[in-house]
Formats: sequence, C-alpha cells, structure tokens
Amino acid sequence: MQFAKPMTSERLIAFNRRHKICGGRDVSYVYAPSWFQYDDSSNDPPLNAVVWNRDMTEDLLQGELTYQCETEPEPALAEFRKWVGQLDEGYDLSAFMLDYGWLDGAAKEGLVYGLVVDSWKLADVRKLLDDPEVRTVRLADVAFDLDGDE
Repeated sequence: MQFAKPMTSERLIAFNRRHKICGGRDVSYVYAPSWFQYDDSSNDPPLNAVVWNRDMTEDLLQGELTYQCETEPEPALAEFRKWVGQLDEGYDLSAFMLDYGWLDGAAKEGLVYGLVVDSWKLADVRKLLDDPEVRTVRLADVAFDLDGDE
C-alpha cells in the first residue's frame, strides 16, 4: 500500500493501531519509493525502492530484536539506519539498482511511503480503502485457505 503522504514513525504507529497492523516478518517498510518515471535520455540509472524488514538483519544481530507489534516502525527504522551506517560511501550498489546516497537519504529522512504486507485477509485490506491516509492498495497475489483454519 502507498500512503497519501509519507509517514513519520509516530504517525505510522497510530495508523498501525487503528488498523491492527503488527510489524514482524509479514511487514516491510518502504523508506523510498522506486521512481518508475525513468528518463532514458539521462545517464542516471533507475533506482529500486528502499524497502526494509527487520528480519533482514536478524541472523547478524543474533536475537537482539524484539517483536513490538504496532510500535514496530520505531525499532525497524533504527535497524535500517544502523545497517546503512555500516555501509561505506564507496560501495558499488549498482547491481542492486541502489546507491549509497539514495539509501543514506532514506535513512536520514526516516519517512515511510508505504507498506508491503504479506498474508492479509481481504476483509482487512478492504478497510484500508476507506482510509484517507492510504493512496493506493495493490494486491500482488491472492491465495485461498481451503482448509478454513482461520
């Protein structure tokens, strides 16, 4: 989903509480959107969106992360900033369609432009459509639980 306006961690926490969204493995934060309006007359390559999920560094941190449900955006941003801080400005990230300045700027800004959420029920997604803070909801895949466990 894309927000109508980028959100600070505080606004996102309020949004999460309102919609009962918990962070964790199923939620990733879009800190910088991909600019699809690539101008091929420019020598600048297109850049990927900067998307972060705290599980991305879980193996490296050896259990330092704690699950915090709705308030997850704050520690997620802290972990993203910590990871970007470990990068060297000279790293060539072009194979990933990223660059250091793009990542560093997103980390410093700390705004969330959208969420990528796995395993949502369609009824929960439907509620988001009426929220004025939500600009766009995109479904990437739909699967049905034929066992009806939930």
